[in-house]
Amino acid sequence: MTAEQFGKRVLVANAFFCAACGFALIILPGVLTELMFNTSGSWLFTGALALGAGLVATAAVLLWAGRDSARLAQRLYLFAALDAAWVLASAVILLEFAAAFTVPGWYIVAGIALIVADFAVAEFLAARKLSTPAHRYQRADA
Repeated sequence: MTAEQFGKRVLVANAFFCAACGFALIILPGVLTELMFNTSGSWLFTGALALGAGLVATAAVLLWAGRDSARLAQRLYLFAALDAAWVLASAVILLEFAAAFTVPGWYIVAGIALIVADFAVAEFLAARKLSTPAHRYQRADA
């Protein structure tokens, strides 16, 4: 598998994961907020719907970004940085608002952050491989 194929597959896998999480939040916002948080409120329900819609939109952007090979490395670097920011934000939220989460909620946020961290590493590695002079030389020959 070439670095380009790997990068595109990582973006597609990330898109499917975002879409799955987003649709889960849209379809079951009440169930998930009750499972994850010690408190209840309409703002949690609304936040879950908004986050779900944002994740579905992100999935669409990821699929679009993986279709074009011309700027694939730059897009992979961008999504790696965004995924790293998601992981950092998840850690800050879990540390600052630990009392607001139930035990399953804490594990859900931490588990998703670990999966997103895997995507960030894979995107970075694919982008790095695509950015090497040897890869550019191979593309010129093809």
